[in-house]
Amino acid sequence: MEDIFFDGQIHNAKLKELMGRLRSEKTDSLMTEILRLACASEFVVPVNDNGGKISFTAIGDPNGKRYLAVFSDTDEFKANGSKDSKLVKAKFDDILSTVMAEELRLDGMVIDPGSSEVIFGHEMLKMIYDQMSGPMDVKVGEPDHYPENLKTAMISFMKEEPVVKAIYVKLFVRLSDEMTGWMFVIDADRKGDEMSYLCDTFNRYITPYTDGLTSITASYKEAYANDAVVGSAPFVKRDGDKIS
Repeated sequence: MEDIFFDGQIHNAKLKELMGRLRSEKTDSLMTEILRLACASEFVVPVNDNGGKISFTAIGDPNGKRYLAVFSDTDEFKANGSKDSKLVKAKFDDILSTVMAEELRLDGMVIDPGSSEVIFGHEMLKMIYDQMSGPMDVKVGEPDHYPENLKTAMISFMKEEPVVKAIYVKLFVRLSDEMTGWMFVIDADRKGDEMSYLCDTFNRYITPYTDGLTSITASYKEAYANDAVVGSAPFVKRDGDKIS
């Protein structure tokens, strides 16, 4: 299975420029522009790999709040991140799902800790999360066909990841712009950081088999994901040593 740890380069020059201006120009319009760019950006997220157990980096403040640390730029991480951490590349919506995971008890996210340190609090992110994943904006249904080799790839993944009990597959349409994509829902014996990491690993692994459509992967324990597959049979499931 491919290694999802990221050793490339990410640079978001415009985002960094706007975040730098925020120290002297604290306006709602600038914050809105930063948020708009962040939603369309990819980030690097430091994680700790302790013998296969993956955990994210949380930054605490004097009030006891905890924020998920992410970096807009790999150079920023080299300058201010921990040398003991590894990196994964993540889109904003992947980060959003992690922050919203109740079991992690995060109060938001901080971009570029140690330099710009722009914080998005939980309340603001919850509003964005509800807009992106809310049932009013997304219609989920059954596809009339599946991409070639999709099932074979999923079986191979489950052979490598024995914690996965089943994977559900749905087709979704985002009503705001009619974007179509695949929704994968994983039922696995993992929770918290490890479940988020597993979903991210699978989403990257399955990308070559989705016929060019975007994909999202969520935990079966997430309410919106569970609602999407309730009453449906898994596309691939484990029965003892057999996967089919």
